[in-house]
Amino acid sequence: MEAAREARVSAARAARAARAARAARSGTGTWRRCDVGKSHQEE
Repeated sequence: MEAAREARVSAARAARAARAARAARSGTGTWRRCDVGKSHQEE
């Protein structure tokens, strides 16, 4: 149970890091525009 939760957390963190890297590469304005109404990306 604990390992499953840690794996899920690390996967979410990796996905967020990949999304941030992709946004930084393509320009910061892009992800912010599609982030409207999605506050989970700002955490």
